[in-house]
Amino acid sequence: MKRTAFLVFLVLTAILAGSMAVSDRGSSSTPALVAQTRDALRKRQWNRAEALLLRLSNRQLPLADRAALEAELEFGRGRPEEAVRRLASIPEADPAASRARMVAGQVLRRLHQARRAEAHLRDAIRLDPGLLEARKELVLILAAQGRRSEVAEQFQAIAQLRPLAWEEALLWTATLEDIWINDTIRTELERFVAADPDDRFSRLALAAVNLREGDLERAEHWLDPIAASDPESVVLRARIALERGDLEALQQLIREGPDENAEVCLLRGQLAARLGDPEAAMGHFREALRIDPTRRDALQGLSLALRQLGRSQEAAVYQEQAERWRMLTQRLQQAQGAGGKRDSVLLREIGETCESLARLPEAVSWYRLAIAADPLDAKAQAALKRLEPAS
Repeated sequence: MKRTAFLVFLVLTAILAGSMAVSDRGSSSTPALVAQTRDALRKRQWNRAEALLLRLSNRQLPLADRAALEAELEFGRGRPEEAVRRLASIPEADPAASRARMVAGQVLRRLHQARRAEAHLRDAIRLDPGLLEARKELVLILAAQGRRSEVAEQFQAIAQLRPLAWEEALLWTATLEDIWINDTIRTELERFVAADPDDRFSRLALAAVNLREGDLERAEHWLDPIAASDPESVVLRARIALERGDLEALQQLIREGPDENAEVCLLRGQLAARLGDPEAAMGHFREALRIDPTRRDALQGLSLALRQLGRSQEAAVYQEQAERWRMLTQRLQQAQGAGGKRDSVLLREIGETCESLARLPEAVSWYRLAIAADPLDAKAQAALKRLEPAS
């Protein structure tokens, strides 16, 4: 909490940057009172700060400045919810509104209120699309909840504003697959649900984590409060049925599931393959790839179905694509090793693999990182020149 308080203090100070500072500490002018209040807040002298704020109550002080001072006082006194309320009271037209909503979102995320934090952060981005800190904070929530397409959307927006750091490019590219749905995100998700039992996205992500670990009963536990008709819930319940070998339950679930859902189409293909119908499986896998071309399991399933149908040449094309996805995962893992972020050849190879998979925005980011590691990398320079207009 102390670190959070410090971070909030820094951003609130930035919100208040427009306030005038004066050296005359004994003055009773409005700028002097503001400076004294900020001094009291910095020194955690809450009573003094409150008394000064009372003196400022009848002064012509900009609403954003007043709200930020009050919010910092409330946060310092251990009343973060009241601090959030004060920050949210700043009108949208005020230049400080976007940063105030961002700080409110940061406070709420540290209180594990993921849904409310997301709402404030999205509001901050709506008011100022260039507010990078808000986008990065939002990514932390979206990534923890396994919301792949939304994570990619935020990283693409960030990449258009400035070159991505190595860690950002790594997370962006990793979210092309479900490889980050693992036990490392469990603790934060459980805190989200404990603070907000109706947090649907966190419940779905927890169910996915437990499903991956083979704890089917625990996965069902997280899904229990979610409506059986919920599309993502249907998918997870179907995957649980598949793990149990309950084909009757699986058939019913995927029959009722949404058609425009890659996971449902994938499950239909897997069921058809189990029932010995490669023709039907092929159609379902193709549909899954139409909706989400990044599904390696659909590529592998389609390759197998085509092979069973005697279409080996076509099957080899899809098997090669699946192999490229496997290679991308392997190279991302290598990049996380010692010296990986400075290995210009490896960084360029990740870019080349992304490009071969038609993931051009991601490829551009990796080529930029390769050039940053080795400005003389002619291959990365040529690739970047070729792709930058398309990114």
